[in-house]
Amino acid sequence: MLSFLFVASLAMAAPPGQIDSKGTVAMTVDGHPVTEAMLAAKFSQVPEEQIAELKASGQWDEVLDSLALSEALYHRAIAAKVHEKPELQVAIAMEMRDVLANFMVESYLDDALTDAKVKEAYEARSDQYAGEQVHARHILVKTEAEAANIILELAAGGDFAKIAAEKSVGPSGSRGGELGWFGKGQMVPVFETACFGNPVGVIPNPVVSEFGFHVIEVIEKRDKVPFADVEADLRAELESEIAKAYIDQVKAEMKVEKTKPAAAAK
Repeated sequence: MLSFLFVASLAMAAPPGQIDSKGTVAMTVDGHPVTEAMLAAKFSQVPEEQIAELKASGQWDEVLDSLALSEALYHRAIAAKVHEKPELQVAIAMEMRDVLANFMVESYLDDALTDAKVKEAYEARSDQYAGEQVHARHILVKTEAEAANIILELAAGGDFAKIAAEKSVGPSGSRGGELGWFGKGQMVPVFETACFGNPVGVIPNPVVSEFGFHVIEVIEKRDKVPFADVEADLRAELESEIAKAYIDQVKAEMKVEKTKPAAAAK
């Protein structure tokens, strides 16, 4: 009886999936609007960077085409009253429960993980981000004579990045010799010594390694990874920790009584 009333109440309700279509229309499917707000909700779990990449690569249209097909099938299902089938209504209700369960965790995270909490965690884990680092670039060539000529060229005002792009045989040449930030233990010893042992802006004598001759410039030095460089990764790490703790808390508090199958109950 209760099951019948539950299904009957769903049948009297508005068709599932109905959304207020007010707002900026991104596209229409068989005359039905799909708004920017609907897209935002649909892809709320997709990182903004990934969406930007899809748009830049031209693949966003494929995503919209897939969504358009789903919209077309949805409206056909409503017109055919597929949603009024009792077994489907229960399935829809269970899907809604899963969505709400997931958003409960997200809501908890929104409240628990503020910007201030992320910054606080960064300060508390300062040892993890401490340590001398250098930001350097280099030009790799095969002979000492080539390296010496490049140093003379730089001393005469040559552009480091341009020379690296033209003459470096290393993979960083296409980036103007850019190596980014690195700490001790990440480069071959002789290269590391030259980078950490020379002041910023000074181009020392060429350094030779198993790869060839390096013309090195240290651009910057720092003794701690700044908050901005680790904020995104730290936030993701904290989200995982807090979500796990919350789930563990719910598991500990919930009361579950499982009914044994009739065949097994003796």
